[in-house]
Amino acid sequence: MTLPPEPRWTARQAELGFTLAELTISIALFSVLSVIVMAATTQAHRLFRDNMNREQSGQQASLVIEQSSRDLRTAVKIGPAGNDAAFAEAKVSSVTFYSSVAADPVKVRLWVDTAGVFWRQTTLPDTSSASPSYKYETNRGQQTTRLAGNLLDTGSLFSYVLDDESVITGEVPVTSYDNIVGVKVIVKLSVDPAGSHPVVLQNTVRPYNL
Repeated sequence: MTLPPEPRWTARQAELGFTLAELTISIALFSVLSVIVMAATTQAHRLFRDNMNREQSGQQASLVIEQSSRDLRTAVKIGPAGNDAAFAEAKVSSVTFYSSVAADPVKVRLWVDTAGVFWRQTTLPDTSSASPSYKYETNRGQQTTRLAGNLLDTGSLFSYVLDDESVITGEVPVTSYDNIVGVKVIVKLSVDPAGSHPVVLQNTVRPYNL
């Protein structure tokens, strides 16, 4: 039995190119591949952006911890005997104290504002004041520096260790300022707009001179 010859492309058929069905399938496959490539590219970009944001937030958090720890370690008591204190303010979002970084104590204030920005301010004692009764009323040589932004949970930035090893997580009464022997700093910085995966660093600082 002789099989019929296989159909051959004629010159006219070759000129016609792909059929409508073949074009439809090709377009569908191209669309699927395009969606897969675009999704992979978008995911890679998102991961790169998240890693960059996390790295930047980590650097800012480290700066806040390092600077605040360095300052707090130098806290020193000033004032007449029996009425001296190292701290002038001890709240959850701000702390003010006197630092021994210079010949005359420098007044240092660390705080976070309502926008989540962490600030550092230093003030030199008035030229008319002298040891032990230093005064800081003229804001001499005052410098304010922005250290970081996007802080979360600003109501738990500072907590305080007293000389009986108890910890106050709220505002310290003025009558207990002289009992502060350590400060715990907790920094939470947002990585994404939702703040769902923050960078968290903390350190407990005990001043050398207290």
